[in-house]
Amino acid sequence: MRLVICVILMLAVVAICMVLATLPQMRVEANSYTFTIKDGRTVEVHYALPAKINNNTKILFALHGASRITFIEAFKFLAKTDNIVVIAPAFSEEQFSEGHYQEIGIDGNIDTPENWTSKIIDDIFLDFKKRYDLSNNKYILTGHSAGGQFAHRAVMFSESNYLDYAIASGAGQYTFPDYEVNYGLGIKNLPIHKDLIHKNFGRRLYILVGDLDNDPDCHCLPRSELLERQGFHRLERAENFYQASKDYCEQNNLFFNWELIIMENTTHALIPSVPYYVRSIIRE
Repeated sequence: MRLVICVILMLAVVAICMVLATLPQMRVEANSYTFTIKDGRTVEVHYALPAKINNNTKILFALHGASRITFIEAFKFLAKTDNIVVIAPAFSEEQFSEGHYQEIGIDGNIDTPENWTSKIIDDIFLDFKKRYDLSNNKYILTGHSAGGQFAHRAVMFSESNYLDYAIASGAGQYTFPDYEVNYGLGIKNLPIHKDLIHKNFGRRLYILVGDLDNDPDCHCLPRSELLERQGFHRLERAENFYQASKDYCEQNNLFFNWELIIMENTTHALIPSVPYYVRSIIRE
């Protein structure tokens, strides 16, 4: 009996050791470097690489929320499971105000698109391609909450040759195709970019929101009289933004390539959202 117990214990110890021995390989290491843009501001670029980069390797940007805490930990698993280079830039509040992050820096730079914050994503992408000899010439842009604001506006006003498609999830406010309201909730003061906006309705944009992201009293929900016209909570605002954009395209005979996805049993939290749109979009 004692012999049997000893054998079982030895086998258990061996099994535990084998599991522990594999843990370093199971982990995905994240690194970072400082990227300096032309005006001297800096962005801390966090990233995770697949074990082996090849011609099938994809590149994905993950944009953080208003907390400005990088999303690298939530997305880095994709480097191991899906052969994706994950890049999670951190735009500090000290260097990038709400107008320069959530609203991508258009106010004050209406006539100078080269100064829009969304252009920095292209610059980081090209820098990263050079650093790691990446062959893929396109990237996926994802953003959640405040990052979702960035992502949908980056698509609306994109001049990028490198943006493949974007996922904007859980945004608290949107830029509607509304000529009665100035930017960033409308486009009244952006007539010079009308053709650009029209063209970008043809880009792929996935607008995601949780079916339980419907709390009008959520502490981090942006509020104002104008915002209440968009809806009283994130779910309503996402639905109204999508419908208003679709109606606008129908009225102006424009190709509309955006999609609204309502995530089941999902609140505003990032963690349940990530596997949902990885499974539903990125792996499709």
